[in-house]
Amino acid sequence: MERVKKSRLEKARERLMERLPFEMICKIGKYRNFNMEQYLQLIDKLEGIGLLLLESYVFNQRDTS
Repeated sequence: MERVKKSRLEKARERLMERLPFEMICKIGKYRNFNMEQYLQLIDKLEGIGLLLLESYVFNQRDTS
């Protein structure tokens, strides 16, 4: 059986979760009382912001060329 390759977004999400693990987020004062569900929501929001920034960069590059 073939392994299904992960998309670039899934890989990027995994790298983000490796760089910002739940334990590290809980050490920040603002996020001290976070539970795992809130942590995953934060990761989702950060992923969305990253995608919006990338999209705006790509559209800006198309407009200037």
